[in-house]
Amino acid sequence: MSDTAYCLEKLQRINASVEELKRRGGNCVSLGYVHEKISEPMTEETRFQTKLFKTKKAAAEYHDRLFVREGKRTLNAFGTWASDYDPNTGIAYVVRAYHGIVPVVVSNEIPVPVQSQVGSCVV
Repeated sequence: MSDTAYCLEKLQRINASVEELKRRGGNCVSLGYVHEKISEPMTEETRFQTKLFKTKKAAAEYHDRLFVREGKRTLNAFGTWASDYDPNTGIAYVVRAYHGIVPVVVSNEIPVPVQSQVGSCVV
């Protein structure tokens, strides 16, 4: 077994013309990573950290338990380690190797979500 940890990245499809997608260099934006709530009993503080998994399969199974509803495909249905985009929200998830990256939005051009503002994903 490797020392690699995995996480679930949350993506949102960009609803734009082909020309705009080419200008942006892609068809989705990262909304960060799925987090878990950690309660510190000694200090009574609560914090959030990226939810980590030992294997890609464990990350996919976690996704499927939380996000797959009747009639939807599992995250790794096609061997890509990525879910389908939700037709209503434009949200998708992908399994990534964890590199300890803390997401920070540094942009003067904030992408507009497909239908609504979506916050970070906390489970």
